[in-house]
Amino acid sequence: DREMFVLSKIVNLIIYAENVLRAKFFLVHRGPYDAIAWFRSLVIAGLISKKEAAPGISYAKANIYRINRVVLVRVPVEISLARSLGSSTKDDLVRDAIFLEALYRAYEELEKELPRGSLIIDGTLPIEENVDIILKATSSLWPNPSISKELIFNTS
Repeated sequence: DREMFVLSKIVNLIIYAENVLRAKFFLVHRGPYDAIAWFRSLVIAGLISKKEAAPGISYAKANIYRINRVVLVRVPVEISLARSLGSSTKDDLVRDAIFLEALYRAYEELEKELPRGSLIIDGTLPIEENVDIILKATSSLWPNPSISKELIFNTS
């Protein structure tokens, strides 16, 4: 239920940005592609059935046309687990090695489905290096490229 709520909230915000704000460019954190990976990982980890995941995956797939590009950050399970142990997240799943392995596998599967122009980056690199990689790959999309690095560093 939580994942469906998060997904529907994100989709509603995207629709609002498109139709009410008439935004030509916006960044989405944890969008429909992430939802697909999350639901698949719950199935892989044996936490829900395929039947239980199907509505969420279907809803996400029905809305992926709204996403032009994806930046997928790949982080090995061991590093992800170490980072989650030091975080203040309340989500116990991200602290579970079995689930993180399932999530990693789900993202590997999802890579084949990403839209053209998507970027897969190494999440073990320093954040500044990855920001530069992202900016280089997307600078032509930014309405004002001179402020883009500041926006990336100042959002959470």
